[in-house]
Amino acid sequence: MRAARLFPGLALAFALALAPPTASGQEQEGAAPTGLTPYRSWAMPLFKDWSVRPYAAARMAAADGLAFIGTREGRLYAVDAESGGIRWVRDLGGRVAGGTTLGGDNERVYVGTDEGKVWGLRAEDGETVWRTEVSSEVITAPRVASGMVFLRTADDYLWALRAADGGTRWSYNVEGRSLALRGGARPAYRDGLVFTGFSTGELVALEAGGGRPSWRERIATSTGRTELERMVDVDTAPVVRDGTVYTAAYHGAVVALEADSGQQLWQRKFSVFNDLVVDGESVFITTADSKVLALDRTNGGTLWTQTDLQDAGTLSAPVLTEHAVVVGDAHGRVTWYHRDSGKVLARREVGISAVNSPPLPLEGDDLLVLTDQGTLNRLELR
Repeated sequence: MRAARLFPGLALAFALALAPPTASGQEQEGAAPTGLTPYRSWAMPLFKDWSVRPYAAARMAAADGLAFIGTREGRLYAVDAESGGIRWVRDLGGRVAGGTTLGGDNERVYVGTDEGKVWGLRAEDGETVWRTEVSSEVITAPRVASGMVFLRTADDYLWALRAADGGTRWSYNVEGRSLALRGGARPAYRDGLVFTGFSTGELVALEAGGGRPSWRERIATSTGRTELERMVDVDTAPVVRDGTVYTAAYHGAVVALEADSGQQLWQRKFSVFNDLVVDGESVFITTADSKVLALDRTNGGTLWTQTDLQDAGTLSAPVLTEHAVVVGDAHGRVTWYHRDSGKVLARREVGISAVNSPPLPLEGDDLLVLTDQGTLNRLELR
């Protein structure tokens, strides 16, 4: 039986009562306590607002001055990141849920739709290289590695397609839960293994060549009286660094595991459904109760915590710029935090609708920001 997929924002509305903001880190909108000011270079509407917003958190990709954005209206845009001009547009015949990925020395862009179609397109002009079909809605941005395209679908399948022609190499499935968050863990690849999480609360490592499981580790256990309380989806894309894989689960924990064996090194009890980022000695996360944290990646200890967005609803996944950790929020704002201290560097409102899609870092601390109403913005921090 196909699992029902629940949008994270709706799950939070039912299951969580957001804690009141603390006195630390409170800032006025647009404030830049360090003297830095975020400017908007341009703004361009790409699509119309959809009140349910189930396709709002799709990832963007960029290379060689072009940004690639898949929309809930079923189009893929190639946009000049400097000027905002549209280079080309393709109609994909289905909404883009997970986002876009570049591969083949940035010469191809890969994307999947809610109709179960996966496309490989030429990045320079959007011409079709191949198109194939998988079992269900594609809920992650693809991962391109070792001549293959790895992606997750809503029916708890992991697919490995040939990057050259889209043919299926293998697929792997777990028996998912009847109710799950509408999302999935974008696969990660390292040293011949592909890693992904499932709605069962498990992280699985498989041999990339043939799909045979190398190990399978539970990182969250289903408990509670209701289906909402028992959701334990691993929707956080695994990140592999120096032989350690980091990921997180909703109603579960942030964990670090040995990549070769799956042995747990440490865990911290946080509920997370967004991707995390790892840089230097830090793991940066946004939690289901709208906190932003930096954890020590060697032992999971807290380096800093920001609670100034706990009145701002659902947060985007964090992204890293040259000097900052950047987060979007449900009030249409973007906040830059100092990587080492968590201090607010700058904040900018970009619209009245939420910023659920992770901002796309450009050079320095500049960003492309897509709002849920479909407006693409370029922000520059000066």
